[in-house]
Amino acid sequence: MARTKAQARHMYAKAAHAATPNSNKQYQQGIKTPTSTLAPRIHQIGIKTPRELPVHVATANTSKLSKRRGTLVLKEITKLQKSTELMIPRVAFQRVVREIAQEFKLDLRFQSTALQALQEAAEEYLVSVLQGANLCAAHAKRSTIRPVDMVLTCQIQAHAHMY
Repeated sequence: MARTKAQARHMYAKAAHAATPNSNKQYQQGIKTPTSTLAPRIHQIGIKTPRELPVHVATANTSKLSKRRGTLVLKEITKLQKSTELMIPRVAFQRVVREIAQEFKLDLRFQSTALQALQEAAEEYLVSVLQGANLCAAHAKRSTIRPVDMVLTCQIQAHAHMY
């Protein structure tokens, strides 16, 4: 008789539950049964152990995107590169700008276009620093950027603006 995937999982779960010592009444009374006596019984029933399960049964719950590592991240990167919207939320950026401005003078007002220009300039600067840091990491044969890469990028950009 052919089994479906659900039946195979159900039978495997039953066997795994029966093999646990906590469900055994003799174990709770203090008489321990060796696990080696349980293993042949599982094979007599015809239930496959975890190593013998087919690959499609083991990976049935995973999505198609998780089969290849980083596919979802690459899709998100291409989506963000195609879009022209700002990455930092507008309200959060305004809060930071107003907090910094209060250190210099109280009761300052900002035009919405001024805040938008500040946000676009800040995001452009962050993108350029991260691009430079990515180049530094690639030069060091790494795929992950480190704070040292960002510091080096900032120093290079500062020297470039001097001349």
